[in-house]
Formats: sequence, C-alpha cells, structure tokens
Amino acid sequence: MQIEQTDILVSTPDGQMPAFLCRSSQPKRQPAVVLLMEAFGLSAHIREIATRIAKQGYVVLSPDLCA
Repeated sequence: MQIEQTDILVSTPDGQMPAFLCRSSQPKRQPAVVLLMEAFGLSAHIREIATRIAKQGYVVLSPDLCA
C-alpha cells in the first residue's frame, strides 16, 4: 500500500498549528486516528508510528501541540 506523508498546518482559533498527516494514496473513505505526541514533541518516532497505523488503513493526524 502506498502511503502519503505530509506536513500540514491546521487552522485553530489561535493561529496555525503544524501537524503530520499520513494516509493511503488511494482516494477512498477511511477511518481516522488522532495520534498525540509524546513529551519529546512530533518526533521521528511518532511519524514512524503514524506511518505504521496508516498502513493498516487509517488516516492519521498527529498535531504538534507545543508549536
């Protein structure tokens, strides 16, 4: 399965929040998961976990809550 990985900006009432979006490249409806970061922020480890979850058929959004 091909996975798209994209750094995006999410609009919030306080401005833009960076986030990592990971999903299948096939255009179809998929369930979603919000993957929260650990104490070290939006790290390579969190991105790896998001990719693994996306390979199981989910859209994964991981916001950078400290940005």
